[in-house]
Amino acid sequence: MNIGDAGDVVMGEFWTGDFFSSQSLKIAASCAHLNGTQIAGAESFTGNANWLEHPATLKNLGDRVWTTGINRIIFHTYTHQPGDVGPGYTMGGNGLEFNRLNTWWKQGKAFLDYIARSQYLLQQGKNVADVLVFTGEASPNDATLLSEISAMGFDYDLIGTDKMMKLTAQNGVLRTDSQAEYRILVLPESVWMTPEVLSKIEELVKNNVLVIGKKPQKSPSLEDYPHCDNKLMKMAKSLWGKGLIKDISIQELVKEKNFISDFTTSKGFVKDISYTHRRDGEVDIYFVDNARQESLDEICRFRVGGKQPELWNPETGEIREIAVWKDNGNGTTDIPLHFESDEAFFVVFRNLEKEKNHFVDVKIELNKPEEEIFPGLEIIKAEYGTFMPVGLVDVTQNIRNSVRNGSLNLFCGFNLSSSDPAPGYIKEVRIDCEIDGKRQELRAKEGEQILIRAVRSLEILNAVYGRFEADIRHIPQSYAICDVTDYIKSQFMSGMKKIPVDDNLVKGNQSDLGPERELHIVYSIAGKIQKKNLPMGTTLDMSQPWPVSRVLTNGDKIIWTTPIPGSLTYTTVSGKKKSVQVSSVPQPIRLTGPWNLCFPQDSLHLDELVSWTNLPEESMRYFSGTAVYKKTIDIPKKWLRSNSSVELDLGNLAEIAEVIINGKNMGILWKPPYRINLGDAVHGGKNDLEIKITNLWPNRLIGDENNPDSKTTFSTIKVWGRNSPLLPSGLLGPVIIRPYQNIELK
Repeated sequence: MNIGDAGDVVMGEFWTGDFFSSQSLKIAASCAHLNGTQIAGAESFTGNANWLEHPATLKNLGDRVWTTGINRIIFHTYTHQPGDVGPGYTMGGNGLEFNRLNTWWKQGKAFLDYIARSQYLLQQGKNVADVLVFTGEASPNDATLLSEISAMGFDYDLIGTDKMMKLTAQNGVLRTDSQAEYRILVLPESVWMTPEVLSKIEELVKNNVLVIGKKPQKSPSLEDYPHCDNKLMKMAKSLWGKGLIKDISIQELVKEKNFISDFTTSKGFVKDISYTHRRDGEVDIYFVDNARQESLDEICRFRVGGKQPELWNPETGEIREIAVWKDNGNGTTDIPLHFESDEAFFVVFRNLEKEKNHFVDVKIELNKPEEEIFPGLEIIKAEYGTFMPVGLVDVTQNIRNSVRNGSLNLFCGFNLSSSDPAPGYIKEVRIDCEIDGKRQELRAKEGEQILIRAVRSLEILNAVYGRFEADIRHIPQSYAICDVTDYIKSQFMSGMKKIPVDDNLVKGNQSDLGPERELHIVYSIAGKIQKKNLPMGTTLDMSQPWPVSRVLTNGDKIIWTTPIPGSLTYTTVSGKKKSVQVSSVPQPIRLTGPWNLCFPQDSLHLDELVSWTNLPEESMRYFSGTAVYKKTIDIPKKWLRSNSSVELDLGNLAEIAEVIINGKNMGILWKPPYRINLGDAVHGGKNDLEIKITNLWPNRLIGDENNPDSKTTFSTIKVWGRNSPLLPSGLLGPVIIRPYQNIELK
């Protein structure tokens, strides 16, 4: 932390893959906030991509990084390409292949626009955090991650010794020398502290700052020893003895003081929904992220009152005043928000220039048709239980097997596990054991050795190896994981479309499944492999989602736009309750064959949409790049009335689409759901539709391994062989033209 004080742009890093570490990110963001600088950077998307990453796979991780306080993505890596034959030069397989020879380079502009819009807002004003966490006086020190603070709907920053000594306080508010403000100071879990630091804390407490933490007992310095210890203990006895500082948890303090969360939902903490908050003068800017691979509807509560909320969509650049919201009169505002799968957006609060019409409550009842299972759904693997945190593996049995006659000589390294649980990170092993009847916890970093020689007995109770995030302060317990693949398959085969995630998945199983049970499922749709992790209490839904019915502002008007008949009841801010009905909406049109599919060197007619890997021509099966689907579509004139709109839904595809209708480019669709409003680009009758689909490099690389004499690619590494499976590619559908009814609400 002290080193970060001197940096103009402090950076952390993060890797792609299942394991996500936020420790360096929290340090970098905290340094930027304490230094008063606008930029907190990160070396981004490091890993072994092998040309499998694309904007849709990167977005989820990038959004999560922004909620830690990082606001500048610095790609790892752009490799110079002196030639024009792809995929080209690499960094030996390390890093994202972010360069001009990647298949999606041109279409990736839409993703970069998303990043640019988001980071513009994330760099405005100052970060809002309630809690300051002192990392202690050890050097070097690591991040102190307190996930319990985030779970309560608050944010926090870390602070080192140098900045700690510069803190000031007035009326219970902590201030840094850059004028960042906090309400609570949390001390480290340590018995060590110098008298100078505790004296500074005493000064802050006298200015009514709330401080919690463990009472220090000794000074880590030999300066003025042993008087320094006596001085420290005397101050500590006074501060903790009088209750000026309490050794209680942050949860206890928040409950005692009845603090209002900065952001929460009507359900309290919802896993996979996270936020960050900045304030620029009188404007409050919240970035809210749904990291779950499914849509969510939540009533979100923001600690802002008396201001007009707006929704800023970084995917499209669209800004709308929010139509449905309620000022609770206590400095908070409730807003019902719909999140699509893996969607994030900004909620911006600005001062009301004048009282505008809006609704405080809306209830919608729709006459939904029967939902259908995703076509081509295949359940590959489903497991239920309490899983080991990502980045860690249970190595208890391995270490037990290494015990010989009450002795253990253990080297900490890759030998402990069959695979690397956290590639690119320094790992450690933690062992819970009994040595001659005495319970102990032993720890060793990679490259270190543990040597135990018990006199009577040595028992290994629990052992875990990997990357321990700073908020994992114990040795995680390993629990039984139940394979529920066959049960899930049978439920879907019997006609079930939604399956509750609860213990009925393992009915009759008496194993201890642990306290934080989840369903981890791997499945494929039209050959595209996908994953979901669903906590207990949620629902596994494999039906094709209908687009939602929304209440939106359009200038000074409030519009209900719906693709399905139904009724809507709304309550205005003045308390009036009204209802409207939509009795019918035209049925969507499913676009079937024929399609004209054009590759750069060839074309063919398709009677139905299939993956390119199923096409008859070898050059098409192994194709990597962009191909174009062409079709003439007929849109009924009645769909284009003033109270109607038309949407194109591409269903499933791999991996990026660009839509052109009647010669007008409608934009790039780079993440699901692949839907776009056709606006005034369409007319009644015949319309020319073009859909450009871009896939990834592996298929062409696999093809060249099968036909080395006609090789068309060049790369400095080989990761794909002749027997590697081809990746589903192209437009997979179903493709639907969907009408909406738009009703003005007054």
